[in-house]
Amino acid sequence: MKTTTIKSLLAVLALILVLSNVSAQNLVGTRIDLKQGSQTSDQLWLFSVSSCSRYYNKGWDEYKIFGSPAVAKIFAMEPDGNFQIDATDNINNSYIGFIAAKDSLYTLTFNHENLAPEYQKLYLIDLVENKLIDVYADGTQYSFTAANDTIVKRFKIVTSIPQTFTAPTASESATPSRLPAVGVASGGKGTAYINEIKEIEVYSTQKTIVIKNRGTEHGKLSLYNANSGVLVKNANFEGGTTNIETNQLAGAYVVYVVTQNEELSKTVILR
Repeated sequence: MKTTTIKSLLAVLALILVLSNVSAQNLVGTRIDLKQGSQTSDQLWLFSVSSCSRYYNKGWDEYKIFGSPAVAKIFAMEPDGNFQIDATDNINNSYIGFIAAKDSLYTLTFNHENLAPEYQKLYLIDLVENKLIDVYADGTQYSFTAANDTIVKRFKIVTSIPQTFTAPTASESATPSRLPAVGVASGGKGTAYINEIKEIEVYSTQKTIVIKNRGTEHGKLSLYNANSGVLVKNANFEGGTTNIETNQLAGAYVVYVVTQNEELSKTVILR
């Protein structure tokens, strides 16, 4: 109990220090509040800083600390891990992870800071519900349902409406191909249709990560400790089945894999 308490206090202190730094800069960005039932359970900060990148930026970014499974969580998903504070040179195409808890209904509230004139539009794409929501107005809320206790790449932030595309036919969908961009159907204003042909399957057995790549593209795997957000292993893989030994302690980990055609994030349990 003492170790957990100290860890939590240190995480809160680090968060306060980072927020003090970014608040003093009069930055452009947004704070996303996650409401679980009637209570705010988590917050995510996205800042636009020209000197920052998608990777960890010391003094700006703060890793996500995963606590009680009874509390829903929201966080930015970047190549270096999961962040509670995420500063990048452009918030466009920012992926947001979500972990549900015991409740089924959740609400996001967007609290903007100095968004204009750097950004004239801001949209949230719900990758599960296939919806495109205009969240540019300060205080915009979006409610959704979820009942999955694993890490899900649930949302994407974009600063322009994606291009329209035609959904593939059944015969076209049978053959894996390059993932098209997320788009908005011409007859369905406000609804984004996601065409995702999954080429990659990821699962764990004991302390081994198994990747089944049905495509021919080479890819890269990054393994993160789900509790600390720390990167613990990088590995490359090719087409076919690849077994990657981790030699990590038993527990929950986040596997992030990417090829030219696809990217996938999944929580696995190493035993």
